[in-house]
Amino acid sequence: MVDFADKAYRKSGVALQNAKSTIQIQKAKYDAVTTASVAMNKAMRAFTGNPDLNNDADLALEKLRADVAEKIGGIKSAIQITGQIMDKQDLQDAAKVSLAVDTADRLDVDKTFTYSNSVQGSATGIDDVSSDSGNKYLDFLKNKDTNYRSFI
Repeated sequence: MVDFADKAYRKSGVALQNAKSTIQIQKAKYDAVTTASVAMNKAMRAFTGNPDLNNDADLALEKLRADVAEKIGGIKSAIQITGQIMDKQDLQDAAKVSLAVDTADRLDVDKTFTYSNSVQGSATGIDDVSSDSGNKYLDFLKNKDTNYRSFI
């Protein structure tokens, strides 16, 4: 009986080991099939699209288009308004310049002023200063400096 029990124990261990290996092989096959099925479903969804996701994407694109169109419209409107304001200012500036040019044209500077009187009677009187050192401007400033100190 001991031999029989020992033999049965060894055989059952082998049978259990075989069953365990078979279960592991079947589990690996199941995992491979499940993974392949999930991958194929995802591939099919990529080709056919998910209607819910497609609708959400279309709605988001439409909102973006509307937002961009609104902003472009605002920019065009602002450009038009500022363009009109700048044109008005340019016209006013052109009118001012035109007025100044007309006034300058009517004013004959050569006939109105006599330059010879203003050059000969200069306000500084530098021409009257005698030059001791050969530099009449320096001598003039020295004399003026001395004259100013006498007033202080």
